[in-house]
Amino acid sequence: MIHNDLHEGRKLVKSLTMPDEKPNRKKEFFLNTVLVISSLVFTFLVLEFGMRFAVRYLVSGERQERYRSYLEAKNAKFEPHPFLSYALVKNYISKTGENKHNSFGLRGEEIAMPKPEGAFRIITLGGSTTYGTAVENWKEAYPAQMEKTLRKTYGYKNVEVINGGTGGYTSAELLINFAFNLIELDPDMIIFSEAVNDTQTRFVCPDDFKSDYTGTRESWNKPKYFFLYKSLVAQFIGYKTGLLPYPNLDQFIATSAVEMARETTYIDPDQPDHNLCNKTRNEIIKENTSQYYERNIRNLIALAEANGIRVVLGTFGFDKTRGKGHYSITKPYMDAISENNDIIRKIGKEKNIPIVPFEEKVDEGYIPPTKEYWQNVHLTAPGEKLKGELFAKFLAENKLIK
Repeated sequence: MIHNDLHEGRKLVKSLTMPDEKPNRKKEFFLNTVLVISSLVFTFLVLEFGMRFAVRYLVSGERQERYRSYLEAKNAKFEPHPFLSYALVKNYISKTGENKHNSFGLRGEEIAMPKPEGAFRIITLGGSTTYGTAVENWKEAYPAQMEKTLRKTYGYKNVEVINGGTGGYTSAELLINFAFNLIELDPDMIIFSEAVNDTQTRFVCPDDFKSDYTGTRESWNKPKYFFLYKSLVAQFIGYKTGLLPYPNLDQFIATSAVEMARETTYIDPDQPDHNLCNKTRNEIIKENTSQYYERNIRNLIALAEANGIRVVLGTFGFDKTRGKGHYSITKPYMDAISENNDIIRKIGKEKNIPIVPFEEKVDEGYIPPTKEYWQNVHLTAPGEKLKGELFAKFLAENKLIK
């Protein structure tokens, strides 16, 4: 009896003097979890701040564009458009101030409207090779260089050259943009020079090859995992691991069909491609012809001529000596670009339209095939200057400017 009382007494004393271990374990686990999460959040914020500081003040302009791309909502270059899927952002100014878009959504300075009396206004139509993607300063792109040469070298003080190029635009978008927007600028002449973007529309299964290019283009949508691009740390980790693709326009507008086809761009063109309905790329290029490209150009010419606007065409030139590394250098694409250039020459001859022989001049070595002048199909500043001078010389020597 006494022994039991002593035992019970000890239990009572122990319960009063020693804390309950179970609640302490829970509390300790909770505190440790909070500490770990807080440490991770703090580390992430420090890394994010460091990345943003480095991108803003320490890295090259090229790396800045990689991480501060047009996916960054604060300074986007492109925006949705109801008829064109996307368009250049109006009044855009780059961080450096060297690149800008005017209130009409075109690269360069503001355009006077109505057109000044006596001015001869030229609009260049094309994709990224007209916009001048590889040069940061808008004044270095070939349209601005052409205007500079026409005025200083050939004395055409009344000439205005407007850059009507937009990266990624095919003949379809160029036709629509001219019909709805650029024609309002009262041009005296348009110069069409584009052949590469339309080739990409052909590399899909035949059922997806449509006249309005909806097999390769869709309405503007935010890409998957868009929220990750808000963080520079997430971008850095994603790029290094390959889990996050580098930001590009296709993430907003490309269909799944064309994205799949691009995954096998570099396979043997005579090998059946599971992303192209098990057809070879050489078979696809024969089945999906350049008929829509030709139709769009003919409609563009008809619209321009109906409004008293002179048309000049240009063949599409690019460095064909490069090794593998860009889709344009693969044989199916080169064949498709060649077909488009042949269409330009055919229409020019048929309708007596002047053609700037840019492809021919490039193949002759007018622009040296080196990295100093080329960035894939795009020209660097020295190359843009030579291109502008060539187009200006052609217009002047053929007396195409009033």
